[in-house]
Amino acid sequence: MIHFWRAAFMLSLVGSGIIGILVAVSMAGVLGLEGEQEMNDILLQSFVAGALVSTLFAALVASVNSVHLMRNVARFGLQVENSSPSVRYVQEFAAPVVEVADTTQLIEASVRGLKECAGLSAEVKIANAETAHIVCSGASGGNVILEIQTSIVSNSVHVSIKTAPESSWKRLNGGASWIISEIARSVVTKSTVR
Repeated sequence: MIHFWRAAFMLSLVGSGIIGILVAVSMAGVLGLEGEQEMNDILLQSFVAGALVSTLFAALVASVNSVHLMRNVARFGLQVENSSPSVRYVQEFAAPVVEVADTTQLIEASVRGLKECAGLSAEVKIANAETAHIVCSGASGGNVILEIQTSIVSNSVHVSIKTAPESSWKRLNGGASWIISEIARSVVTKSTVR
């Protein structure tokens, strides 16, 4: 969990840095207007206040996102790995094919499995023989776009799962992309071996 908190902290530093700069400039302006202190003291105090506000804000954002991740992990019964769940998540894997004859059946079974998953809502945007684009919600952190690409080679299916927030400006989503990706992996794997 500390890996995710650290990654969220680093991602939120840019936004919190802007807030810190605004606080430092405002504080320097107010202290400068009072005229009771030397300019060096004003700049030092403003810099320290801005850095403190920036760090505290980044820590708050990282902590809130970590709490969202912990809630989602508990809700869907997953285990957090050492790799930090990121906003855009890609995983590729191969699974043995037992029941599924072609990629169209695999995509249909995977979409059906996602729609049946408790606590998750899935709306199919595009589905064809080898690819499905699905908007999933239910994991706190907003809607997530899920893309599943499949290909069958010999007796195994090769699957690529990509997830990203529906809002392109989002940098953090409480691990929702990772959660949806893990659920999709489980559903796709189950769809190949019914």
